[in-house]
Amino acid sequence: MADQQAPRRSPSSKPRGAAILLPGAGSSEDFVRRVFAGVALDREVRVVTRPVGDARGLVDSIESAISDLTGRGWRTEVVAGVSLGAHAAAQWAARSRIRDLDLLLVMPAWTGSPGAIAAATAAAADRLEAVGVAEELARIRTESPDDWVVAELTRAWPQWSEQALISALRATARSPAPTVEELAQICARTGIVGLRSDPLHPHSTASGWHAAIPGAGLVLIDRSAPADDVAVLGAAAALAARSTHRHEAPSGSR
Repeated sequence: MADQQAPRRSPSSKPRGAAILLPGAGSSEDFVRRVFAGVALDREVRVVTRPVGDARGLVDSIESAISDLTGRGWRTEVVAGVSLGAHAAAQWAARSRIRDLDLLLVMPAWTGSPGAIAAATAAAADRLEAVGVAEELARIRTESPDDWVVAELTRAWPQWSEQALISALRATARSPAPTVEELAQICARTGIVGLRSDPLHPHSTASGWHAAIPGAGLVLIDRSAPADDVAVLGAAAALAARSTHRHEAPSGSR
């Protein structure tokens, strides 16, 4: 597990809250910090990034991070993830049955066994292996020069070794997401964010998670909405966590 170590606090220090953040496969610590910048404000932040590509493996890492934070005098108030990180956060919440925190789930990709979306992730790994990261990034930048997702991949992918990135994407493609039955076990205050018209994170998946998790809130936003500032995703998740009703953001709204 790769994370930021919290400083030890003296017994007289007043405890304050902590946030555990989980990026998606092939993403970066920088990205997930920017997504949840508003949520993490004034909180100690722990970013959990390993083992990469395996949502169920990340569940134990979340528990280890919470245990370590507790031992250092921090109270975990937020567990938040994007894509694969959202899968892991939901699986942890279903297993732990903890109530008193905010569970923020941004852009879940599938439910249960991997399917067509997972297959697309595996295909992306195959392309990277065939042509390399630099050539694949050049191709997708040419196809979608103004796409914020492509811009984020251009930032994140070079931070990985090529083989590690390919392995992470392939592991993700094999990784089961939480099932409907697992989602129904979640007790935490839950906010879910889906993107309209996102091919790899269908808003129908976010809507299905919303239906399955008792009392969850949902915000759907346009895929283009995070282009100016990805923190709109975290802000939407925080809004959703404070509502038991579905929210539809106006077209193009932030």
